Amino acid sequence: MNKTKQTKVKGREITFPSDRNLFARLMVIGTVRKVDIREMLTYSLGPLPLALANHDGSLVKTNKAALMHSLESAITLAPVIESIPRGSVWICDGMAMLQMLKNIPDTFGLLGEHVLKQLIYQTIAVGSTGSHVMKIYSPDQKVPSQWKKFLSNGKNKENLIEFFAAEWSKSPSGMLKGVKVFIAHGLQCHVIQANGNCTGAEHVEELSCNHEEADTRLVLHGAYAAKSKEHNIIYSPDTDNFVIALAFVNDMGGGICISSQDLETMREQFP
Repeated sequence: MNKTKQTKVKGREITFPSDRNLFARLMVIGTVRKVDIREMLTYSLGPLPLALANHDGSLVKTNKAALMHSLESAITLAPVIESIPRGSVWICDGMAMLQMLKNIPDTFGLLGEHVLKQLIYQTIAVGSTGSHVMKIYSPDQKVPSQWKKFLSNGKNKENLIEFFAAEWSKSPSGMLKGVKVFIAHGLQCHVIQANGNCTGAEHVEELSCNHEEADTRLVLHGAYAAKSKEHNIIYSPDTDNFVIALAFVNDMGGGICISSQDLETMREQFP
């Protein structure tokens, strides 16, 4: 048992020994400093928790998608619904939708319109690194040809969502078809809806938060939607979202459906 594990902390490589000598030194230190040995041994002696580590201390790697299939297989009844109830609330992972786009429009204006139409379609028809920062100045600005590289930069994602929020609030009222679109951007969230012949955006204070990832922000929106709607659908292909939503399903009304299919497949199943 003389294996070591190297890890990086603030750019520096640190070696963690994992042998009986280290354990013996910890026992001596605990005795001299009058530390409760039982409490001390409740903490991992390696760089990673034992449940997530191999015998040599390295991280266990696996396919996260396998976890979703394993959870689904543990259910006695088929976890697939035949139809989506009308009037359901759709809670979408916007970045996941952008990553799944196959045909990228030429300009950011057309891109914003395309994504908005996808969101409206889901509600009406279906359910009822090495990158550089790019500022978006106008709807006519060309979308970069290297789409995946563009989305790999966090600042580009933020700029894109801010652009969507501004453009969607100016969309023709007829495009929304009576659907309320909630868009989370930065620390804020706005609801975009038609008011007569005009489209406006209103700040939603209850959905303002400092969550950096959509994984947990989806739960916040699910809990908010559960106050007024019985059926909520989380649209995301990410296994992380599935597991987190499963943990907080009771906080979201207990009636959450998870959809991980792309829109083309959903159009075929729910024409």
